[in-house]
Amino acid sequence: MNHKESQDTLGNSNESIVVDITDKTINELKREEEVKDLKDVKIKDLKKITDEEDEKYVTYEITGGRLYAITFALSIVCLLASLDMTVVATALPTIAKEFNDISGYTWVITSYMLSSTAFQPMYGKFADIFGRRAMMLFALAVFIGSSVLCGVSKNMDMLIVFRGIQGIGGGGLMSLCMIIIADIIPIRKRGQYMGILGAVVSCSTVIGPLVGGLFTDNISWRWAFYINVPLSVVAFIIIFLYVKIPTNNDDLRKKLLRIDYAGTIVLILCVVCLLLALEWGGVDYPWGSWQIILLFCLFVLFLVIFLVIEKWFTKEPIIPPQIFKVRNINCMIVACVIIGFAFMGACTFIPLYFQMVTGMKATTSGFMMIPMSVIVTVLNIGSGAFIGKYGHVNKLFIIGFILSAASGYVYSLFDLDTSRIVQLLIIAFGGIGAGLTRQNMILVAQDSAPKAILASTTAVVTFFQVIGGIIGIAIFNTILNNRVPKNLHKINPNIAVEDVNMKLINTYGRDGLKAYNDGLRTNFLIIIPCSIIALIAVLCTKNVRLNHKPQEAKEEEENTSTETIKPEMKVIVDENATVADSLADGGSTVVDGSTVVDIGNNVDDVKN
Repeated sequence: MNHKESQDTLGNSNESIVVDITDKTINELKREEEVKDLKDVKIKDLKKITDEEDEKYVTYEITGGRLYAITFALSIVCLLASLDMTVVATALPTIAKEFNDISGYTWVITSYMLSSTAFQPMYGKFADIFGRRAMMLFALAVFIGSSVLCGVSKNMDMLIVFRGIQGIGGGGLMSLCMIIIADIIPIRKRGQYMGILGAVVSCSTVIGPLVGGLFTDNISWRWAFYINVPLSVVAFIIIFLYVKIPTNNDDLRKKLLRIDYAGTIVLILCVVCLLLALEWGGVDYPWGSWQIILLFCLFVLFLVIFLVIEKWFTKEPIIPPQIFKVRNINCMIVACVIIGFAFMGACTFIPLYFQMVTGMKATTSGFMMIPMSVIVTVLNIGSGAFIGKYGHVNKLFIIGFILSAASGYVYSLFDLDTSRIVQLLIIAFGGIGAGLTRQNMILVAQDSAPKAILASTTAVVTFFQVIGGIIGIAIFNTILNNRVPKNLHKINPNIAVEDVNMKLINTYGRDGLKAYNDGLRTNFLIIIPCSIIALIAVLCTKNVRLNHKPQEAKEEEENTSTETIKPEMKVIVDENATVADSLADGGSTVVDGSTVVDIGNNVDDVKN
C-alpha cells in the first residue's frame, strides 16, 4: 500500500488524521515556501485561536508579568475615575469659603458630571477608530492636564471650566478599562478581572471622603486634584509600554474622516439637556416650570435629530445601530438602567439617613458603608470566578435580583432607634444583590456582542447604567422633597406643608426626623419593583453562553471518552518545538495540534 492509499484508507474516519509514514508529510500539509518562512517559529505561536466563537478567543493575548502590570494600571485608572467625585465633594465647602462663592460651588460637581457623561458613549467608537491604547492615553493626558489646572485655579469660574475639561478625559476611563479587559482576557476569565476593577470602585466610595477630608484639613483642598497626577502618570507609562492591541493601519487623516462629527455634537447636546433637566428639576426649578419643560423638549428634539443622522446620514455611526438589534444586549441595557436607578438611589440616600436622621458626620456615614463595599468586592470577584468555572450566570441573576428586592424592604426598616449592629447588618445584606448582578450584566452584553461592536457595546451599556443612576437620584430626590413635608404635616397638623424647610428639617425636632425617615422609606421600597423588572429583563435573554459549562470542560470530557474507546489515538504536540524541528524529525512533531496515529508494529504492515 502506498502513501496516498494509506491516507485514503484512514481518511474515511471522522477524525482528522495524519499518518507519520514519510518525511514528506509536513511538506504536503504546508506549502514549502510557507514552511521556509516559519522555520524559526515555535509551534505554540501557530496555535493562536482565531475563532471568535471560541471561549479562549482574545484580540491580543497577554500573559505573565505584563498582564499583572496592565491589571494594576487599569485598577489605578478605575480608582481615579471613581475617586474624583467623592474626594472633590468633601472639599467643596472649603473651596466655596476660600473663593467666597457659595452660589456656584455645586457647578464644580455638575460641570464634571455633564461632560463625563456626555462624552462617555463616544469612547467606544473612538477606540475602534484610533485604537484602545491611543484613546486611553488621550483620556489620561486630558485628565492629568486638567487636574493640574483645577489645582491652580484662582476663582470658582476657572475651577468650573477646568472641571468640565477634566470630565472629557474622565468620561472614558471606566469604559476603556472594560474594553481593554475584553480584548486581552478570554470570556470565562474576564469576570474575575472585571471583579477586581469593581472592587477598586467599591473601595473608592469609602476612602474617597476620608482622603478628601485628610487633604482639606491637613494640607490643602488643591491636593484633591494634584493627587490624580502621580497616579495617572504611573498608569500612563504602564499602558504605553504594554497595551499594544492591534488596530487599523489608516493614517491620521483617514481616521479623522471616519469620525461622525454631526452625530457627536448632537449627542452631546442631547445628553446635556437631559442631565440639566434632571439636575435642576425639583431643586432649582419646579418640574412644571418653563425651564425644565424646555430642556426636556430640546432633549427629545436632539434625540430625534441624532437618530436620523445615525440612520441615514453617516457611514460610521458613533453608536452603531447593530447594538440594538442584538436581543441580549437590549435586555442588559434595560436591566442596567433599572438597577443603576435603584443602586445609585440607595448609595446616595442611605448616607442621608445616617447624617440627617441619626446625626452622624459625613465621614462616619462613609465608614458605615464599608460592609456593603466589602460584600460587593468579594462577590464581584467570586461570581466572576464561579461563572468562569461553572457557568450558570442566570442562576446568579435570579439569586441576586431576588436579594436586591429583599434589600429594598430591609432598608425600609431603618428608623430613629435602629441599633448600630442592625444598621451594619442591613448595609451588608444590601451589598449581596449588587455584587452578584451589576458587573455580570456588562459581561453578558460583551459576550453577546460581535467583535466589530464590542467596544461600542461596552461604552453604551456603561453609559446607560450611569444615566439610570442619574435618573434614579433625581426621582428619589423629588419623591423625598414631596413626601417629607406631607409626612410632617400628618405627624404635626400645626405645621403647614408649604412652610416646611427641607434644609432645616432638624429644627422640627423628633417629628421632623421621623417625617424625613418615612420619606426615605418610600424611596427604599421603590427598589423592590426595580429589581423585579431587571430580573424579568435578564431572563428574556436567549442562548447566553455563560449559562453553560465552559467549553474547555466539555472538551476534556469528550477527550476522555475518545481515549477510552480508542486508546491507540494520541495527540503529540511539542509546543516549544519549531517547524524546522518538525521537518528534521520527519514530521513526527505535529503542528497545529494534528492528530497522529500510533500504530506501533503495524507500520511495516502498512508499508508493505
